Amino acid sequence: MPVNLGIDFGTSYTKLGYVDEDGHFVNLLGPGGMLPSVVALAPEGGRLCFGSDSLSLPKEEAEIVRFFKIELKRNLNFRVGDFGLSEILGSYFSYLRDQYVAGSLPHPLQAVTVGVPNYFGLKARRMLLETVRSVFPGVRVRLALEPVAALVGLLAEGGPDEARLWQGNILILDLGGGTADASFVHVRPDRKVRVVLEAQLHAGSDAFSGAEIDKSVLRQTLFPCFEANTGITIPPRFKKEKGLNREELYEYSRMLKWAEEVKLRMQGQEDIVIDIPSFYRGRSLSAVFEKRNLSLVFERTLSRLEDFINNVVGPSAERLGLFGAGKWDIDIVVLTGGVSKMQGVEEVVSRIGSRVYRPYSPEFSVIQGLCRWPGGESALNLEVKTLLPFRFYIEKKGTEPELDTIPFDTANLELDSGGVYRLFSVLPTSPYNLSEDNGRVKIRIYQGGEAQEPQEIRTDPEGLVLEESRPVQGDEPLEVWLDLAESCLRVAEEPELEVEGAIAGDVPCLWEAGLDRQHEVLARVRRLQLCRPEVSGYYAAVLEGLKRGRPFQNFDEAVKAKLLLFLDMLSQSNHS
Repeated sequence: MPVNLGIDFGTSYTKLGYVDEDGHFVNLLGPGGMLPSVVALAPEGGRLCFGSDSLSLPKEEAEIVRFFKIELKRNLNFRVGDFGLSEILGSYFSYLRDQYVAGSLPHPLQAVTVGVPNYFGLKARRMLLETVRSVFPGVRVRLALEPVAALVGLLAEGGPDEARLWQGNILILDLGGGTADASFVHVRPDRKVRVVLEAQLHAGSDAFSGAEIDKSVLRQTLFPCFEANTGITIPPRFKKEKGLNREELYEYSRMLKWAEEVKLRMQGQEDIVIDIPSFYRGRSLSAVFEKRNLSLVFERTLSRLEDFINNVVGPSAERLGLFGAGKWDIDIVVLTGGVSKMQGVEEVVSRIGSRVYRPYSPEFSVIQGLCRWPGGESALNLEVKTLLPFRFYIEKKGTEPELDTIPFDTANLELDSGGVYRLFSVLPTSPYNLSEDNGRVKIRIYQGGEAQEPQEIRTDPEGLVLEESRPVQGDEPLEVWLDLAESCLRVAEEPELEVEGAIAGDVPCLWEAGLDRQHEVLARVRRLQLCRPEVSGYYAAVLEGLKRGRPFQNFDEAVKAKLLLFLDMLSQSNHS
């Protein structure tokens, strides 16, 4: 049985594993094991180190960067020493392969599925996809949305019978070590369980996360205790996390690990004894902490979680029609991520008024779903559609870069996460043809966020997602396609073949579902005799023609027929 490897490349920790022949999850990092997402630059030889190797470097010279995954969202030009982000990613995944995967699998590796947040742009996704492919050559590599992967993991735990209970509007709160993310997922019963990612907050929030809690424990509990016991004052730069040199950054990272340990040990206990050797300047920190010592820290943290739900998640739900008049239209709230186990979290989340579910090991929900991702050796028969927070802009010919929005609405279309869709076409005579040569079409397309206006989009290489110059024959247009499976925009080499491929593989579910709804409306109109038979007959003929035709074409005739149907219904209503 070939192995499907799952990699949860989390902001704070990376998890990897697979599902064995008996359907059990195997953690390649050991039971409960998680690898910190930390990169360090060795002072000698200029090499990158990860995991335990990074912690063994000379602290006074090592350059250590925590949470480097988030740079895929924030800054694709991120560097550590002479290493760019693509080189860092390549080294990191090679480290995972050599250290934990090689020699550990019972059967040949068939596929690798990596979890990504929905808010990652095309360039970030493409960089991740190409990196993992280069590290695992000859193996199928897929990117999967983290919130849906978490749901897949939960569905797999309960089996097909329990999967039927997971229906309706689901809010997934992923409270991880580095970010807090919220996703709205809709599940409806069908011949297949159908999962639609309705929306996801377009950036991780550090208002409530494991890292922020650790910092609060460090600043408000460990630092004051150390100062009281030793009389040594912790410098303000440690408390503000600003202006630290390399040695101090290393020391601060160690302090945060101790704060995390205190936080985790305090869960479910009234008091704990800690003994931290060489906490600062060679002095140790020994103390007994009672739960009340951390109660204020937790209260403030839980208050930030409540603000996050009310002021960030709530407005997003309202835009989707899932919140209004002070009530949430949410059937289930699912808590994932290690921080969801913190005392008081469930109580805050329960104020939404929906059933709250937290799996036994919430920090491993995503990785278990990735191992069972649809299309692999999974017993789950899932159809995954997504609404993407993408918007594309095309440059117009002129003395200064001027952008226009491309009218392809990823925020309101249910797209197959592995689909190919026609985005745009440019004629040689178009103002978007930047070429000065007759017989050529040159275009530049940029990507921005859903809420951004054209003047806010970066027109530098970081914002550019496609630059293409091609010879064309006569008035032949240049066709641009959104390829979600490959996380890129591309120009069709043979437009007709591309169209057929898109229809055969990706579009029918979306298209046929729309046609089915129109047939249902027509049947109701006929049953109630709301219009003349010849008008409803014309609309029925148009619908049949659309079913035999190709998606995204013949819309004019369909709109005309539907308008005639509507006007005739109004006319018949007035006569009656």
